[in-house]
This record gives sequence, structure tokens and C-alpha cells, in this order.
Amino acid sequence: MALKEALSGIALAITLMAGAASAATLSIDGGTAGTIPGGKAKNDALMPLFGTNSLDGFYNAAIRLAGPAKVTFSYFGTEASWKNTFNTATGSFSNKSQPNNTWSVSGFESYMEIMGAGLAQFSFSTNGGGGASPTPPTTVKNGENDTTGVTFFASIAGNPTGRTGKSVWLFFDDGGAGPNDNHDDMVVRMDVAPIPLPAAGFMLLAGLGGLALVKRRKAA
Repeated sequence: MALKEALSGIALAITLMAGAASAATLSIDGGTAGTIPGGKAKNDALMPLFGTNSLDGFYNAAIRLAGPAKVTFSYFGTEASWKNTFNTATGSFSNKSQPNNTWSVSGFESYMEIMGAGLAQFSFSTNGGGGASPTPPTTVKNGENDTTGVTFFASIAGNPTGRTGKSVWLFFDDGGAGPNDNHDDMVVRMDVAPIPLPAAGFMLLAGLGGLALVKRRKAA
């Protein structure tokens, strides 16, 4: 009986940990497949960050999480004269923290946030929005990424034509030079990882300990 209980504890712990790992994925929901830059304008981020002049992905899509996850947001650079920001509940980036048209393959800064399953809560904002001079901030929230001019483009890291993965690149277009679809005004990456499950780990150790105890009793 003790052996059966120990094996059951191990099986449950493994199931919990496997479930947590599989839940730490993200998906690109909806939108339209395409390539940046979509217009005549050059995307200044792609060559320094990826060594290419174009990248596949999705316009006007939303980013969703399969389950609770640790989410790391990293800022990689900007090509914009407007003031642009990236915002979540606990952190933000401003493109004015670095000189215009500067890029870092390892990222300039990052922060981590715990997020639940469903629509990832983040937004981009700009004081541009296609006007001839700065305007009140225009914000595009994840899940409302279907406005004209001010949008973000999403591409799964390592699988640009795919819709699921552990990392997604977000390319913001503030519309400051019109709707040119170059999407290089702010570049942010979103990486997900499982939330540690101490309870599952303790259950696994308890199960292994119980199995060892059964073996010792049999040996005695």
C-alpha cells in the first residue's frame, strides 16, 4: 500500500510540473499574416537585430497566454522622434531612455511580471499618431490592435510564420510618418517561463522518500 501511495504522489507531482511547463506558452491570436516592412519605408531594426531586411509575422493580432506564467519583457531599441512607451501593470519602457536609432541584440533593459492565462495585459503609447506635431497620447492595447496607423506587429521568435511559442517579438508603429507599416518605432520581446511549483517539488521528494522507505522495509 505504501509503495502504491508513493508512486501516486510521484505521478501527481510529475503531472503538476508537466502541466505548468506546458501552460507557459503564448499564442498569436487572429490578425493577418504578413511581412514587415509592409510599405516603402525601411525597417531600421531588422538588420542590426536579425541581419535581415524583412520578417514574417502577423498584423493586428493579439497575444494570449495558455496559462499562468513568468513573463519577461525586454526593450531592444527605437527609430522614432515621437515619445513612445510600452506599459504593463508593474513596469514600462520609454524609447527616450536610449538615443534614436540605437539597437541592442541583448536588450537595453528588462523586467519580469507574473501574468495569468488569457489576454496578456500590455499596451504601447505614443504622442505622435500621425500628426504634424505631438498630440495627446494615443494608446494601442493588446486585444485592440486593429487601429489605423498606430499598431504593433507580432512575430514568434525562431518561427516567424507560426502562432505559438515561448517568445514573441513586438514591433510598434507610432504612425508618426503616416501608416507606412515599417514597424520599427519601438521593439520589445516577450518571453514566458513556468511559474515555480514548490508544492509539486515537495510532493515529488515525499514520494521518492516513501519509495525508499518501502524498499528499506522489504530489505529488513
